[in-house]
Amino acid sequence: MNWAGLPAILILFMEQLEHNQKQIQNEIRKNIEVQTALVENDLKLRSLFNQSFQFTGILSPSGVLEEINQSILEFSGCKAEDVIYRPLWEAPWWRHDPMVQEELRAAVQAALDKNFVRYETTSISKDNEIRNIDISIKPIRNSSGEVAFIMTESRDITEYKLAAHERRNLAVQMEKSQKMEAIGTLAGGIAHDFNNILSGILGYAQLAELNLASPSKARGHLTQIIKGAHRAAELTQQILTFSRRTEFEKQPLRLYLIIKEALKLLRSSIPSTIDITEAIDSKSKVLADPTQMHQVIMNLCTNAYHAMGERGGTLTVRLTEKWISGGKDVFDQDIKQGVYLELEVTDTGHGMDDEILKKAFDPYFTTKDIGKGTGFGLALVHAIVEEHGGHIKVKSRVGQGSGFFIHLPVIADQDETQPQDKKDEKSYKGGSERIMVVDDEEDIREILQEFLTSAGYKVRVFENGAQALEAFQEDPDQFDLIITDMTMPRMTGGELAKKVICIRADMPVILCTGYSESISEALALNIGIRRYLQKPLSNKELAASIREILDKTESS
Repeated sequence: MNWAGLPAILILFMEQLEHNQKQIQNEIRKNIEVQTALVENDLKLRSLFNQSFQFTGILSPSGVLEEINQSILEFSGCKAEDVIYRPLWEAPWWRHDPMVQEELRAAVQAALDKNFVRYETTSISKDNEIRNIDISIKPIRNSSGEVAFIMTESRDITEYKLAAHERRNLAVQMEKSQKMEAIGTLAGGIAHDFNNILSGILGYAQLAELNLASPSKARGHLTQIIKGAHRAAELTQQILTFSRRTEFEKQPLRLYLIIKEALKLLRSSIPSTIDITEAIDSKSKVLADPTQMHQVIMNLCTNAYHAMGERGGTLTVRLTEKWISGGKDVFDQDIKQGVYLELEVTDTGHGMDDEILKKAFDPYFTTKDIGKGTGFGLALVHAIVEEHGGHIKVKSRVGQGSGFFIHLPVIADQDETQPQDKKDEKSYKGGSERIMVVDDEEDIREILQEFLTSAGYKVRVFENGAQALEAFQEDPDQFDLIITDMTMPRMTGGELAKKVICIRADMPVILCTGYSESISEALALNIGIRRYLQKPLSNKELAASIREILDKTESS
């Protein structure tokens, strides 16, 4: 612009005015750009808010809905105007259950106090389908610390929960299949073992019969019969321990006892061409479920046996305590440093190459011939060890066998100084009290009646619970103690005990069972039964229990 002839001061003023005008234009342009950016950003945020798979809402501090995203509107089949400015808990997707609405109202209030609340609940969709919902509620505070608004997010976890349920069912099916496979493998050996035991019992019984005129010889034969009966009882307990269907319960456990039990069961079922070497160097405790540990040992040993086959070899089971400072397990997971119990199961079989080793723990993967296994074994071992906070390491080379190393955290032994019960210190004296014996097996009734009568007791026997209850109801004071079997026709021992205790609360009852899924020792003691004894009964143990209960009753 030409400002010639103007006074200097006016020229300076005009230049300044032009400069200011350019600045204003620049500021206007910047403001327009910022405004445009803000609009774009708002559109992005609005899009994220609406398109998120999460059900998102913004509430006032009192819990009233102020904003809601498109996902929850589509889920519920509502329009925004139907729910905006209403309390969250009155929204139609909570209409199915007043308890859910009340729980949500309380959760909003709790979030104001705790700053965050998260829990699982249910909601109802536009198709009237009840869905599982994971919801979180969080207050957002301003610079003064006051709640500006409340953010709530929830998501539909129905499919996730169904998948988790299916995974649990699959694990149960895997476990059952593995048990059936192992039981099938062991069945021949168990039958062989039982036949050997029965042959011994029958043989010594016949020898005792031949030597009735020589009491010392007959007594020796009877001692062998008793030993055989105890061996049969131990084998029965091993089978029940392996096949029982119970909820898993971790407890302080001396793993070496489970190893010894498992190897006894295994020895009778694998070829004599396979030597079993047992090396127990630690009797430390771990926190574990006995049945699951039994499965781990049996699965690893069964795999080792199959790896060696009929040509034979050496199966080594070793238990040691060791300090582990770190490292990785077979799944490349970090091992926390600490004291572990190491269960080592090694074989001299065909071994595995790296490719097979990578797949060994996959469910259904197996290198065995058809009919030799399902491939569940090592997958189940992995699941159990992981559940117990343990780790697995594997060493294997083709043609040089395999070694599996299970590491389980050692726990402190708190009962080292506890006095141990000594059965041989029990008193086996008799008495003169009146005892009811209830059992549907005639042999057992006769044995108990003769033994207890010889100990001085007055004994009445009954063949079922209904007969026994009828006699008890006639005169509840005619008996001082009841011994009953658990599994009987017409009325179980558990039912009899409940009815008797209802009539006479101080009536001592001893419940005897060979195997029962309907009542455990804890449940029996909880309903008032004084003692829970496992069959077959030792007469001396029964006599000691009777005397202990009656003496305690008299002194109280």
